[in-house]
Amino acid sequence: MAKKTSTKPHRKTSKPASKKTVKRGSKPAPKQFAARADKGAPASVALDRMKAPLRSIAWAADAAIRELSKDIEAKVAWGNAGYKVAGHDLFAICEHKTYVSVYFGNGALLGPQDEAHLLEGSGKLLRHVKLRAPDEAESGSFRALLRAALVVAKRQSSTAWNRNRTKS
Repeated sequence: MAKKTSTKPHRKTSKPASKKTVKRGSKPAPKQFAARADKGAPASVALDRMKAPLRSIAWAADAAIRELSKDIEAKVAWGNAGYKVAGHDLFAICEHKTYVSVYFGNGALLGPQDEAHLLEGSGKLLRHVKLRAPDEAESGSFRALLRAALVVAKRQSSTAWNRNRTKS
């Protein structure tokens, strides 16, 4: 039997398939993310976006936080309701599957004031309280903890979110 040969001439390539060459020592460009459309919006935007059973809990927590002082600024931060006092991030309300968390930026400093042992977490400064019903946000122990956090925040200049920043 005769060997079959192709009619096309065999072509040798002198260089491999095109590959992008990266210079040594150069880093790829950082990934650019689009800015959130709701960044800096009123906190009500984040609270209204929550699912129905948790929304009422979040609004009760919001009311408790806003009753503390007229100096509290409430805006959307990281997609959640964030609360600042004197320019420092102090509280945040976040939705989870079965509960709402209220984050305390200076929660680790509130140990002695947390007589009801509501605070959870083991971070350097950040702690949270899980609320599963609106009446938990209206309880005296939760409100006392909010007041204590406000007092500590006015005395101390750092919270978990801005501990490396200087006062401006």
